[in-house]
Amino acid sequence: MQHIKIAPSILAIKDLSQLESEIKKLEAVKADIIHVDVMDGLFVENKTPFLDPKITEQIKKATTLPIDVHLMVQEPENYVDSFIEAGADMISIHCESEGDHHATIKKIQAKGRKAGIAMNPATPIEKILPFCKSADFILVMTVVPGKGGQAYIEEVNNKIQELRQLFPNKEIEVDGGIKAENVYTPINAGATIIVSGTGIFNTTEYSEKIKKMKQAIIIGADHAGFQRKEEVKHWLHENKYAVIDAGTNSEESCDYPDIAKKVAEEVSKDATRKGILICGTGIGMSITANKRKGIRAAHVTSEYEAQMAKQHNDANVLCLGSRTINKETSIKCIEAWLSSLFEGGKHERRIGKMEQ
Repeated sequence: MQHIKIAPSILAIKDLSQLESEIKKLEAVKADIIHVDVMDGLFVENKTPFLDPKITEQIKKATTLPIDVHLMVQEPENYVDSFIEAGADMISIHCESEGDHHATIKKIQAKGRKAGIAMNPATPIEKILPFCKSADFILVMTVVPGKGGQAYIEEVNNKIQELRQLFPNKEIEVDGGIKAENVYTPINAGATIIVSGTGIFNTTEYSEKIKKMKQAIIIGADHAGFQRKEEVKHWLHENKYAVIDAGTNSEESCDYPDIAKKVAEEVSKDATRKGILICGTGIGMSITANKRKGIRAAHVTSEYEAQMAKQHNDANVLCLGSRTINKETSIKCIEAWLSSLFEGGKHERRIGKMEQ
């Protein structure tokens, strides 16, 4: 199962004299990657100060986070060596740029770095496909490259979805116009690395923005629940929730404890996430999930039970039975659970006892 990573783009930092202190702030609020946009004024209209590898070297000294260098340059092979020496951990080149991209990808990988292949919004997907298999990750621009603050181009979602289907286990990075309010869009299309510039740096509350961007509902089902899972996913997508699918996608035999453990493990790692588990009755899923520390899995059969699961028990995993309640009731349960708030108070004490 792919993990969602947030990569703040330092292109949006207005005062580069504060670069190191800003990066320390990003580390403190659990950003995953530092994204560096390198523009040469030829491949795109603008030129950025990050064209100088010394800034990447400065960043490397200031952080332990991976540094992701996005080369929006005409001849990327001329820049790769200097950015590797500067400490870049990930380097992406554009399929629309000049040069032997296969050779450049191999060159980056030979130095122990991850190599990415990038594409612009208007580029046909066929142009990037020859390089995707050998690249470590794929970067899809969701705005026209060259400047920050643009609106997300919705039409690019189809390309993200197609790339995810073709390369189910590869990291897909998206860059441009992404904020906490619309991050569900690329995640639901299949993106796993979210680049955001003004979406993070336009406020002093980096922690709150990144926390919201990482929020996701992880959903899993066994062979008895996978059809209901697809119906639930459709509802969640329509209602603008970011969803990560943990499986299963067919009627092939699947043991529900495996799926329950996978979802419980992911939810327990990050308090911003919630889980939904669906099997024939929902009972086995709840028993298995609750064996994981930090998990409060509630098996519910009605809207009221789902409401109480959140208000009194702060349930972070909801377990449903595809054979015991219908689709409409399932949706009502999920809606009640998501819209309810934990009441705290005396219930906080009870939560503590659950964890003992």
